[in-house]
Amino acid sequence: MFRQKKLSDFEPVLNIVLRMMAKNTRFRCRPGLQQILKENPRLIVALSHSTPLSWLPSAGLLALNACARGGEERIPLGVMDHAFFQIPLVKSLAQFFTQSERPVTFQDLCVRFQSADPFDLVLFPEGSNCFFGSPSEIQDFRSPKFVELAVRTKTPILIGAHLGSEAWAKALPVKEDVMDYLTLLPNFAYNFVEKRIRKTGHFVLPVLPKPMEKFEMLCELYHPTLKAEELVEDASARREQLEVEATRIRERMTELLDELKEESKSGEDAEPGSRRETPSGELRAVAHEKKTFEVRLNSSYPQT
Repeated sequence: MFRQKKLSDFEPVLNIVLRMMAKNTRFRCRPGLQQILKENPRLIVALSHSTPLSWLPSAGLLALNACARGGEERIPLGVMDHAFFQIPLVKSLAQFFTQSERPVTFQDLCVRFQSADPFDLVLFPEGSNCFFGSPSEIQDFRSPKFVELAVRTKTPILIGAHLGSEAWAKALPVKEDVMDYLTLLPNFAYNFVEKRIRKTGHFVLPVLPKPMEKFEMLCELYHPTLKAEELVEDASARREQLEVEATRIRERMTELLDELKEESKSGEDAEPGSRRETPSGELRAVAHEKKTFEVRLNSSYPQT
């Protein structure tokens, strides 16, 4: 089921894709990404979604920065919605990035995380909720299951938020009288779509992506406060426990996004006193050893 591709195997594709998508990039991480990778053989990576297509530049920028900081041998496994595996044109892409022939179940991940082979799990907790709210905001998480996995396996969560791709979709307001026509949808689609549109009043329509002037990303390591021994047996009560922890993560992800927005408004390139892993000049010097490095960063902004 798992194909065991390393981050370095994705580098050539991500180099090209990211250069096409963004003219400039900026990446920061707290603590430094190199330190995180060195101290944690396994990570659960939870990234903000923004538009339905924004997962690609965010996962790509993180992956390329991880490769640049000693993480090229790490094995990433992605989690994508079951629907992606049902659409012929998208199925191959889903299999490529998830390294799985079929959708990965929670039990699959629990078994794999307890094995001797370390890997990183990359997911977007908002999931398909990105179709029903403003791309400039963090939407509700679809499920807190990733929190349970982190708690049970004592794995830290790398939270990430990004800014720059919001124009890749339009949040269209849906009037109340139009909502009545949602009953024409098949039952499986109606039950999912109707509830979310009535809650948010919007449907997000993806548009043809144009190259971003600047794509920024801010990550931070998070250790769940909930402990494995505190999880209760009752499934309903346990979900409530996990929802509390997931809410803390969502709030922190929102704070990271707000920080990026404030810096963008003020024109700052970095927060005061922020710690830089490597000045941009030193990064370009590495290009002599890794010829793809200069292409994958493609940036005039410091990468930290």
